[in-house]
Amino acid sequence: MTHAIVCLAVVLFASPGWAADAPPPIVLLMWDGSGSMLLTQDGNVVDSEATCLATPPRLHIAQQVFTGSIASPTCTQTPRTGSGIGPYWTNYALEHWKLGGTRATDGMIDKYKEVVKFAFMTTDPETCISNNNNCGFSYGHGLSGINLGARGPDAGDELSGLLTVSSTDALSDIVANNEKVEQRIENLIPYGSTPIAAFFEDALYFFKNDPQVKPYSGSVGDQFYDCRLKRIIFITDGVETNILGANRPATEVITELFNLGIETYVIGYALSDAEKNVSLLTEMAKAGRGKDDVDFYNAADGDALRKALAEIMVDIQGSLRTFGTPLITNRTGNLRDLQFECYYGDRKNLYSAVDRSGEIQCIAYRCTCPPPAGEPDDGTVQPCETYSLTDNYRDKMLSGWNPTIYTPIQHRGTRGRSTLSTRTGDSNDMQPISSTNLSVLIWGEEYLTRLLDLVPSTITNETTTQLGIGSTDPCKDATNWVTGGTVSDGTSKTGDESSTPPSVDWTTVKPQNATVDYTNWSECADKKKALWAEIVASNTSRRWPDGYGPVTHAEIVEPPIADINNASFELFKEQRKNDPTMLYALTADGKVVAHKLSWDGGSSEDFGPVIWSYVPGCLQPYLRQWQSGGDINLMGGKFNVRHVRYKVSLSTLTATSGVNKASEEWRTVMVGCTGSVSQCCFALDITDPNNFFVRWETRPGRRCWLAEKGTAGDQVDDEWVCYEAPIDWENDNANVIARKFGEFGSMSVQPEIGNIFRVVNGQSFTEAVTVIPTGYALTRQKDGVDYRLGGRAIYVLRVSDGAPLKVVLSYYPTPSSTTRVPFDADLTGTPAGYNTFTDTLMSRIFFGDAKGRMFRLGVASFDPTKVTSNDADSVDNWTAKMMFDAFYDPNDSTFRYALTAVERRPINYAPALTIRGRGLLTVIGGTGNLATEGYFPYKNVVFSFSEKLLPSSDGTATLETEEHWRYRLKQGEMLTYTPIVFGGIAYWTTYLPNAGLAACDIGTGYLYGVNYVVADSNGLPLGLLDTASPGSNNRWQELPNTRPNGPKVVQRPTCFDEVDYDNAQTQGKYSGVQLSNARTGKTQIVVSKSTTSTTNTGGVKYGGANNKKMFTMNKDTIDGRKPKNKLIIQTGWSLLIL
Repeated sequence: MTHAIVCLAVVLFASPGWAADAPPPIVLLMWDGSGSMLLTQDGNVVDSEATCLATPPRLHIAQQVFTGSIASPTCTQTPRTGSGIGPYWTNYALEHWKLGGTRATDGMIDKYKEVVKFAFMTTDPETCISNNNNCGFSYGHGLSGINLGARGPDAGDELSGLLTVSSTDALSDIVANNEKVEQRIENLIPYGSTPIAAFFEDALYFFKNDPQVKPYSGSVGDQFYDCRLKRIIFITDGVETNILGANRPATEVITELFNLGIETYVIGYALSDAEKNVSLLTEMAKAGRGKDDVDFYNAADGDALRKALAEIMVDIQGSLRTFGTPLITNRTGNLRDLQFECYYGDRKNLYSAVDRSGEIQCIAYRCTCPPPAGEPDDGTVQPCETYSLTDNYRDKMLSGWNPTIYTPIQHRGTRGRSTLSTRTGDSNDMQPISSTNLSVLIWGEEYLTRLLDLVPSTITNETTTQLGIGSTDPCKDATNWVTGGTVSDGTSKTGDESSTPPSVDWTTVKPQNATVDYTNWSECADKKKALWAEIVASNTSRRWPDGYGPVTHAEIVEPPIADINNASFELFKEQRKNDPTMLYALTADGKVVAHKLSWDGGSSEDFGPVIWSYVPGCLQPYLRQWQSGGDINLMGGKFNVRHVRYKVSLSTLTATSGVNKASEEWRTVMVGCTGSVSQCCFALDITDPNNFFVRWETRPGRRCWLAEKGTAGDQVDDEWVCYEAPIDWENDNANVIARKFGEFGSMSVQPEIGNIFRVVNGQSFTEAVTVIPTGYALTRQKDGVDYRLGGRAIYVLRVSDGAPLKVVLSYYPTPSSTTRVPFDADLTGTPAGYNTFTDTLMSRIFFGDAKGRMFRLGVASFDPTKVTSNDADSVDNWTAKMMFDAFYDPNDSTFRYALTAVERRPINYAPALTIRGRGLLTVIGGTGNLATEGYFPYKNVVFSFSEKLLPSSDGTATLETEEHWRYRLKQGEMLTYTPIVFGGIAYWTTYLPNAGLAACDIGTGYLYGVNYVVADSNGLPLGLLDTASPGSNNRWQELPNTRPNGPKVVQRPTCFDEVDYDNAQTQGKYSGVQLSNARTGKTQIVVSKSTTSTTNTGGVKYGGANNKKMFTMNKDTIDGRKPKNKLIIQTGWSLLIL
């Protein structure tokens, strides 16, 4: 039997373009201004004011879709003769009725007024032979001699003329010009026929010659031409009826536009049955999008037109910018889609300058697709089709679907415990957010009596007004009522809100903690409905249909697959083997979103459905801020997922019976943090992906957890228990445990999850814990004095209920120090524990701070609660030691910076941990924060060191640091993600931001590959990245115009049986199925290049939003080290090479 040789290749994927700084897109609106727009949708003549109001002309309906609806419209007839009447509509047979009335700001242009540069053209079929402003206002193409097509340069006449885009990208200029576009649409007077081909000739002329949009040359043109999105929306109510002046079909002109990177969307509005069947519009749509699987939008009426525009504008939103490494599954059990590779992020510009839209795209790898052009067929799966999970979500929204979003409803009983379970599958379901319970969430007890426990009530910079509620708000505390008119005292609540008010005298009874009478129930109900609409992004909201919030973090979670010597876990695997593969995402609008990634076929629109969403209770008071828009990120943290048992006694570990019961103790748990807005962390039990429930939530001053039935003497059901304690923010010396998570800051870290060994009261057991550094400190001000909120502690919490086992506030300045000092910098780095593999014990944790230092926390002591400041020093006694300072080089006096120096940069990403010879643990990490830093004139550092235990004569050991190398990056260059170690090589990516270079140049990415412990004669890491030829030993490869997000090791499934790897091509070529005994194929390191281009060149489609084709690969294959017959298992802490 022979096995495939596992070789390593580096694949650089041009994932959807990074568009955080992309210029606003240009959208040319091309309106068919022919006379048929004066007819009704059914094609009838509008011959009176009464007819105009009863059955409005097509023009009026389209005008309101684009520029805003009118509740009480008026119709005024426009004279066809007389002074001031333009030459092109004098004595025209069809009457024009001017639409009047007060417009709402709900038109398509209103929604994008701040973020899209609109231009406007309309057909003008005057046939005089001239190109001046007195004859047709038309450019005309060079061969016609006749002006047919778009109106020409703006002559200052509001009724006519091409209106180009704003001359700058300044917000005020864009808004002012877009308001002129709205005015042109409102004043349009249709006339004549439909010369489509000539119309597009003029559009082509416009993009090639208009000084605001043409390629930049000298000081004229668009300096962002190469990276600005340019699109056309063409709307017509009929097929072509005038070909004068056209020297080629419209499809040829549209194809030329596409090859310039300008796509065209075609809308057929109020077409007759005969016109719908004409192939011209379909062929135009295909040419405009560069693919055969599209058609024109058939909009029969105003609602359909509005829906079509909504879909188009969602598609036009800039490209996807990706965060994190690619998400890649193991080999699936599906015989068609053998592997999924997903990217997540956001797209700039929703409906305001600060809103963003989420995006998740997945590539399906199959045996049925050939390799990309120029690539050999090596018998492994190939990228075959790209799905957009978020586009499918929006498609469902457009069809009228609203998502179900769960959240804990935190009524407090007399014991401070909830009467509602948070389990989604029990009879007492965790409640979905609805328009009737929102006051419980937003304006009720949670809002008023819990919100400001984050800070003293006297602090003035965070008031109820600033947080979205005024002192006279009719919904203020609207839920703290009981039937009969008696108000509770704040410690209990015996009545719940319903959709109608209880039968009490609302004019005499005041709500709890309020100073105004509550007299207007209906106004409050309206507010709740409006807020609910924004939370779910229903079709009445500002965010519809693009209501999927920006994705800040995502992970793929598969059923348990690890092979470990544990009978109960093997049974747990068997029990869960049919669970779906899930993709969980955090979104900036405060949600955890669960996508089902497993798929057995159907249409592409069925892929990746959302099965539930969850809003942590701690975010409930902040949802209203998202409603009004703004630069707010409710979910700026990350999450981690592990298969754990909460607590296992030693007797259970050693017993030979009870395997079935032990298998039930295994749980799949997600632990995440929300970031800076609410300073909150949470845990979800996702063992059954279809029936998740909340384990706990915790934030400063409050911890709530699910107490399962039977854990208290009087408890007959699961209960949601909340304990609270006042926080004295002004007293920095207050007992931290009593302060209840008072050190929580802006936690953007990913929590670590592992098992520790404990002995308490003679009982030995293992316990699952999560480790959370408190992130960047926040501040609150009182009486002109700033008080710190968190940032300088590391919490170790029980996974089962969120209770703190240890809060570490101090450290030893060197590994051999005997005196601890308080942490003197914010703990910003994601922790890495060794060892966190399934069913192993964690003995130490490494984490970094904002000053570029790496710490080690020993966690092997049996009882962390008994370790105090008086305990003797030990490497394992739950004390932190500073192991490495990236900005204090003992071998170079010029690179030694004080702790306050601006040259110091933060450690943000978790280090890679790996064991080398003699059992020494090696740490590879670096400084820099891609999420928060732009260009800066200093140097970041990547480093490698090992921990050394030096035995002493008394039987103890002393911990020391063995430095291998420290590598200073280029000025301004920064690490972008956690390094990985594979085959003795440390890989990482960096980014050097644009320092004032070309307009479309965002900077340069780099991929590094070096020996993880060996340095050269200059003390620099030995380069092992073979980019030019084998053995070239380069340290890095340049990736121009990219922002790489870290490397990922992946093994591709094969499409052949157990045969020699050299025969893979003949054995498995496009076999169509995965053979039952197929072995793991080639190993690759995948890097998301995140290219910035949003244009097309020669009809080639780059990966981007709503692109159903597979991503352009742009592969660069690099020979790497080739471990012989190695099996790569990805773990939470590193890559274990067996």
